[in-house]
Amino acid sequence: MSVDTSKEIDVFYPDLNDGKIQWVHYDTTQSLVEICVFNKETIRAVNAACWDATEAFQMIREVSNRFLLRPGMDGYEDTIIRMRSDKPAAIGCSYLTLDRLEQFLEAGELLNSYCMRKFGCKANFSDLRKVDLGHKTLERGHTLRVYANLEDCHIGVYLDGKILGMRQFDSLREMNYTVLSELSFNDLTQLPEWAVAQHTDMKKQVNPVARIDYLDFRGKVVEHTEYMDETAFLTDLKNQLDCGVPLCVVLYRDQNGKTISRAFLNDLDTLPKVLSVEDNPYRKLPAMAPKKKEHEPAR
Repeated sequence: MSVDTSKEIDVFYPDLNDGKIQWVHYDTTQSLVEICVFNKETIRAVNAACWDATEAFQMIREVSNRFLLRPGMDGYEDTIIRMRSDKPAAIGCSYLTLDRLEQFLEAGELLNSYCMRKFGCKANFSDLRKVDLGHKTLERGHTLRVYANLEDCHIGVYLDGKILGMRQFDSLREMNYTVLSELSFNDLTQLPEWAVAQHTDMKKQVNPVARIDYLDFRGKVVEHTEYMDETAFLTDLKNQLDCGVPLCVVLYRDQNGKTISRAFLNDLDTLPKVLSVEDNPYRKLPAMAPKKKEHEPAR
């Protein structure tokens, strides 16, 4: 997901290795970048002291490590490029942003604690959509691996590199509370019943209904997210468009050739750059009988 830098914008990037949040405020009128770095204790302090979101973020500015970047200064161009290409954990200054950031940091602490306890090292947060939770070698050399997707709030179980099942959560808070706070290596590396059920009933599964393609400032797709649930898709789409994120939407046809209703377009204040329709990429097409060769005429 890239960010529209044609206006004043606030984006937030979690560093779960250090347990800190980097807040980037970009003021286009002055070509000025302001960066504030804070942690979970800061979030909890402002939540306890402030009732208004504007007041809360002003307090964060005052107590955080803060520095300014202007064009030509070291780090300025790198920050602008990051805003145009990297997906932030949150956009905009609201209490929803503070809650989401706190849950990211909480997830980082829980995962680091689990990995230190079981593997003697911290978790690998190089990809927040695929944090490794452990693996197990099954019979006949098959490998079962479990990943936590902190951005999309689900646990994915993979068999030999292919998705076997996915447990979706309504929020990162729910995921932290119900799973990450009680991680068990034995439980993770056993075949979860819900994953087996999904795999066994895969033909009856609700396949992805839509996809959001996120664009960089050149209009090139840099990342995409697929949605199994229409409600989650519509919620994310409206939030991203309201924040000025440039994106395209792809609706998937089901086995009957139908897509979800396009009536949601009437409720959007800002429309996506492009809306297109594609066949479900995971739906197997029916086998086609080989064509019979025509006999050549006798010479």
